[in-house]
Amino acid sequence: MDANHVPLDAKSDVKPVSDTVKIRELAPQPLLRVAIIEDAANIRERLVRLVEELAGTQVIGEADSEERAIHICQYGDPDALILDMQLAKGSGLGVLKAMKYSAATRRPLIIVLTNFPSPSVEKAARALGAAWFLDKSSEFSRLRDLLHVAAADRYAERLKAQGETS
Repeated sequence: MDANHVPLDAKSDVKPVSDTVKIRELAPQPLLRVAIIEDAANIRERLVRLVEELAGTQVIGEADSEERAIHICQYGDPDALILDMQLAKGSGLGVLKAMKYSAATRRPLIIVLTNFPSPSVEKAARALGAAWFLDKSSEFSRLRDLLHVAAADRYAERLKAQGETS
Protein backbone atom coordinates (compact mmCIF):
# COMPACT_ATOMS: atom_id res chain seq x y z
CA MET A 1 0.00 0.00 0.00
CA ASP A 2 1.26 3.48 -0.93
CA ALA A 3 2.37 5.54 2.08
CA ASN A 4 0.01 8.33 0.98
CA HIS A 5 -3.07 6.12 1.17
CA VAL A 6 -4.77 5.47 4.46
CA PRO A 7 -7.41 2.74 4.86
CA LEU A 8 -10.82 4.21 5.56
CA ASP A 9 -10.96 2.95 9.11
CA ALA A 10 -7.46 4.11 10.09
CA LYS A 11 -8.00 7.86 10.45
CA SER A 12 -11.42 8.64 9.12
CA ASP A 13 -15.02 8.91 10.25
CA VAL A 14 -16.02 6.91 7.17
CA LYS A 15 -16.51 3.19 7.61
CA PRO A 16 -14.52 0.89 5.31
CA VAL A 17 -16.24 -0.69 2.33
CA SER A 18 -13.31 -2.83 1.21
CA ASP A 19 -9.58 -2.87 0.70
CA THR A 20 -9.94 -1.40 -2.80
CA VAL A 21 -11.49 1.79 -1.44
CA LYS A 22 -8.74 4.08 -0.22
CA ILE A 23 -9.14 7.50 1.33
CA ARG A 24 -6.15 9.71 1.98
CA GLU A 25 -5.37 11.67 5.07
CA LEU A 26 -6.22 15.13 3.80
CA ALA A 27 -3.40 17.66 3.49
CA PRO A 28 -4.16 21.27 4.37
CA GLN A 29 -6.74 22.43 1.87
CA PRO A 30 -5.89 20.94 -1.51
CA LEU A 31 -7.38 23.00 -4.32
CA LEU A 32 -8.96 20.01 -6.04
CA ARG A 33 -9.96 16.82 -4.26
CA VAL A 34 -10.28 14.04 -6.84
CA ALA A 35 -12.02 10.66 -6.64
CA ILE A 36 -10.98 8.00 -9.15
CA ILE A 37 -13.53 5.37 -10.14
CA GLU A 38 -11.94 2.77 -12.41
CA ASP A 39 -12.11 -1.03 -12.36
CA ALA A 40 -8.71 -1.69 -14.02
CA ALA A 41 -6.01 -1.46 -11.33
CA ASN A 42 -3.26 -0.48 -13.78
CA ILE A 43 -5.30 2.41 -15.19
CA ARG A 44 -6.38 3.46 -11.70
CA GLU A 45 -2.71 3.58 -10.64
CA ARG A 46 -1.86 5.64 -13.71
CA LEU A 47 -4.67 8.07 -12.87
CA VAL A 48 -3.47 8.38 -9.27
CA ARG A 49 0.05 9.24 -10.51
CA LEU A 50 -1.36 11.79 -12.95
CA VAL A 51 -3.40 13.54 -10.23
CA GLU A 52 -0.54 13.44 -7.72
CA GLU A 53 1.80 15.13 -10.22
CA LEU A 54 -0.46 18.18 -10.50
CA ALA A 55 0.07 20.98 -8.00
CA GLY A 56 -2.93 21.58 -5.77
CA THR A 57 -4.68 18.29 -6.50
CA GLN A 58 -5.16 15.32 -4.23
CA VAL A 59 -6.66 11.86 -4.66
CA ILE A 60 -9.17 11.42 -1.85
CA GLY A 61 -10.55 8.05 -2.90
CA GLU A 62 -10.43 5.19 -5.35
CA ALA A 63 -13.05 2.60 -6.19
CA ASP A 64 -13.61 -0.18 -8.69
CA SER A 65 -17.37 -0.68 -8.28
CA GLU A 66 -20.58 1.32 -8.31
CA GLU A 67 -21.30 0.76 -4.61
CA ARG A 68 -17.82 1.84 -3.54
CA ALA A 69 -17.92 4.84 -5.87
CA ILE A 70 -21.21 6.04 -4.40
CA HIS A 71 -19.74 5.63 -0.92
CA ILE A 72 -16.73 7.80 -1.81
CA CYS A 73 -18.93 10.45 -3.41
CA GLN A 74 -21.23 10.59 -0.39
CA TYR A 75 -18.56 10.65 2.30
CA GLY A 76 -15.43 11.92 0.55
CA ASP A 77 -17.05 15.04 -0.97
CA PRO A 78 -14.79 15.20 -4.05
CA ASP A 79 -14.39 18.35 -6.14
CA ALA A 80 -13.76 16.24 -9.25
CA LEU A 81 -14.64 12.71 -10.23
CA ILE A 82 -12.86 10.66 -12.89
CA LEU A 83 -15.37 7.97 -13.79
CA ASP A 84 -15.18 4.86 -15.95
CA MET A 85 -18.45 3.59 -17.43
CA GLN A 86 -17.67 -0.11 -16.98
CA LEU A 87 -16.95 -1.11 -13.40
CA ALA A 88 -16.21 -4.40 -11.66
CA LYS A 89 -19.77 -4.38 -10.29
CA GLY A 90 -22.31 -1.91 -11.57
CA SER A 91 -21.69 0.95 -13.96
CA GLY A 92 -20.65 4.56 -14.20
CA LEU A 93 -24.19 5.44 -15.22
CA GLY A 94 -25.40 3.91 -11.95
CA VAL A 95 -22.97 6.15 -10.06
CA LEU A 96 -24.19 9.20 -11.98
CA LYS A 97 -27.84 8.35 -11.27
CA ALA A 98 -27.15 7.96 -7.56
CA MET A 99 -25.31 11.29 -7.49
CA LYS A 100 -28.03 13.10 -9.40
CA TYR A 101 -30.71 11.98 -6.96
CA SER A 102 -28.65 12.35 -3.78
CA ALA A 103 -29.35 15.07 -1.23
CA ALA A 104 -25.92 16.64 -1.76
CA THR A 105 -26.11 20.25 -2.83
CA ARG A 106 -22.58 20.49 -4.23
CA ARG A 107 -21.77 18.45 -7.32
CA PRO A 108 -18.25 17.56 -8.39
CA LEU A 109 -16.82 18.15 -11.84
CA ILE A 110 -17.48 14.82 -13.55
CA ILE A 111 -15.04 13.58 -16.17
CA VAL A 112 -16.04 10.31 -17.81
CA LEU A 113 -13.10 8.30 -19.15
CA THR A 114 -14.18 5.21 -21.05
CA ASN A 115 -13.12 2.63 -23.63
CA PHE A 116 -16.68 2.59 -24.96
CA PRO A 117 -17.44 6.14 -26.12
CA SER A 118 -20.78 5.51 -27.79
CA PRO A 119 -22.99 8.53 -28.55
CA SER A 120 -25.92 7.05 -26.60
CA VAL A 121 -23.82 6.48 -23.47
CA GLU A 122 -22.33 9.96 -23.80
CA LYS A 123 -25.80 11.49 -24.07
CA ALA A 124 -26.98 9.59 -20.98
CA ALA A 125 -23.85 10.52 -18.99
CA ARG A 126 -24.17 14.21 -19.88
CA ALA A 127 -27.87 14.17 -18.95
CA LEU A 128 -26.83 12.86 -15.53
CA GLY A 129 -24.21 15.57 -14.98
CA ALA A 130 -21.00 14.59 -16.76
CA ALA A 131 -19.15 17.69 -17.94
CA TRP A 132 -16.60 15.79 -20.05
CA PHE A 133 -16.79 12.47 -21.89
CA LEU A 134 -13.37 11.20 -22.99
CA ASP A 135 -12.22 8.16 -24.93
CA LYS A 136 -9.43 6.40 -22.97
CA SER A 137 -7.65 5.31 -26.12
CA SER A 138 -7.41 8.75 -27.75
CA GLU A 139 -8.12 11.43 -25.14
CA PHE A 140 -6.43 10.21 -21.94
CA SER A 141 -3.85 13.01 -22.19
CA ARG A 142 -6.58 15.68 -21.97
CA LEU A 143 -7.18 14.78 -18.32
CA ARG A 144 -4.09 16.65 -17.13
CA ASP A 145 -5.27 19.89 -18.75
CA LEU A 146 -8.85 19.51 -17.51
CA LEU A 147 -7.72 18.92 -13.93
CA HIS A 148 -5.21 21.77 -14.12
CA VAL A 149 -7.93 24.19 -15.25
CA ALA A 150 -10.31 22.92 -12.56
CA ALA A 151 -7.65 23.45 -9.86
CA ALA A 152 -6.94 26.95 -11.19
CA ASP A 153 -10.67 27.74 -11.11
CA ARG A 154 -10.87 26.56 -7.49
CA TYR A 155 -7.87 28.75 -6.63
CA ALA A 156 -9.58 31.77 -8.21
CA GLU A 157 -12.77 30.99 -6.24
CA ARG A 158 -10.80 30.89 -2.99
CA LEU A 159 -9.04 34.17 -3.75
CA LYS A 160 -12.38 35.80 -4.53
CA ALA A 161 -13.91 34.44 -1.32
CA GLN A 162 -10.94 35.72 0.71
CA GLY A 163 -11.31 39.15 -0.90
CA GLU A 164 -15.00 39.25 0.00
CA THR A 165 -14.32 38.40 3.63
CA SER A 166 -11.43 40.87 4.04
